[in-house]
Amino acid sequence: MKHLDKAAADRDHVFSVNTGSLINFNGKGASPITPEGAMQVETIIDAYSKAKRVPGEAFYVKLQTTGTSVGDPIEANAAESIFLKGCNSKRPLR
Repeated sequence: MKHLDKAAADRDHVFSVNTGSLINFNGKGASPITPEGAMQVETIIDAYSKAKRVPGEAFYVKLQTTGTSVGDPIEANAAESIFLKGCNSKRPLR
């Protein structure tokens, strides 16, 4: 990973460009390490807003989930509720 101008100068093949990111920690869920779906949705929306993008533009989503049977469905369902809105059926989300 490197800045776009450096990648261009080095004539690297650019696979993607990170236009923004955001981190949250809700601490308000069932436990401090259990994600809260509403906070996940809020974070995704805020990150896309900060990047001046809309989630419907995404064609690939990488979730850094909790690795637990409780947390993973919460995070996956939150992401699904955002990214499947406006998803292009000709270019499915991966």
